[in-house]
Amino acid sequence: MRPETFRFLFLTAVALMLAAFPGSADSTGTRRAYRSLAVMDLETSGVPDTQMQEIVDTLTVRIRETGAVRRVVDREQRERLLSSRKAVEPTGQYEADQRTAAAGLRLDLIVAGTLTWNRQQYVLRLRLVEVESGRALYEQRGAYRNRDQLLAACDDLAVAIGAAAVEAGSWKEAERKKREPLDLFLGFSLGQVGVSAGSTVGGGSYFYTRSLLMFNRNLGLGAHYAFRLFPTIWEDHLLSVDMRFQTPLENDIFFVVEGSYLLDFGGQGTLSHLVGARLSPLAGGEDEFLFELLPVALYFDLDTGKAVFMLELLALVVFFPL
Repeated sequence: MRPETFRFLFLTAVALMLAAFPGSADSTGTRRAYRSLAVMDLETSGVPDTQMQEIVDTLTVRIRETGAVRRVVDREQRERLLSSRKAVEPTGQYEADQRTAAAGLRLDLIVAGTLTWNRQQYVLRLRLVEVESGRALYEQRGAYRNRDQLLAACDDLAVAIGAAAVEAGSWKEAERKKREPLDLFLGFSLGQVGVSAGSTVGGGSYFYTRSLLMFNRNLGLGAHYAFRLFPTIWEDHLLSVDMRFQTPLENDIFFVVEGSYLLDFGGQGTLSHLVGARLSPLAGGEDEFLFELLPVALYFDLDTGKAVFMLELLALVVFFPL
């Protein structure tokens, strides 16, 4: 196949990918302003600790079931993590102390409040609080005649808390984007990839290093360098430039396509130019990292038309915000 034909196919593929990802310039798809939450121990009056803990555990489970927050830390895990950290001297101010403890666990949100029993009814007061600022995102107070009513109310309270977390997170993310038109993240990756032999590309196992600049959660530009490890080390080298498109399948799960130009040098002492695409059918992660499961790539030599196939088991990219 002639080089002109390959160039036409490559440009056509890029245009199709751009059309297939209309939201690629918009990073609102899956990023969450609030990703972690814990229901803290409640202040009590006339209520034994076992009953308070039952309410905390029930609320934790119900909030987790809403799916509104990615990580909901349960009471036992919270106590275990706090016991492994250096104790912070309490101030005597309940909510401030709970926020300090939550900040040590790198939590975004806490549910705090009071639970009292006056021999006639339970009174439960809850607040959803942003750990960093102390801002209350939701507040509710209710009175219940008995324990069963109190436990049943946890279902509705959890739904309301989850909805408030999502609404406040969406507003916060929108405000952040008004201030930051670009959401730049620089990523780095090391790994090993299997490469099939082409007309000039030596097949075998290659070690690579990759840098990736993400302009938002959907669009990025990457550079990739690899050298052959096996069967003969250092005889063949690959250098590529990649345009990356990723679209959300669901929360923090992506489908990734990269259009690439690949330069092969070394080996037989000649340069060869290839174009193609890299596909990651299942990728996921958060702002700090991204994993790609079984990414595959297919390139074509512009001079000979021979195909080169690449396969990885797992690729991991670590990101640093700029």
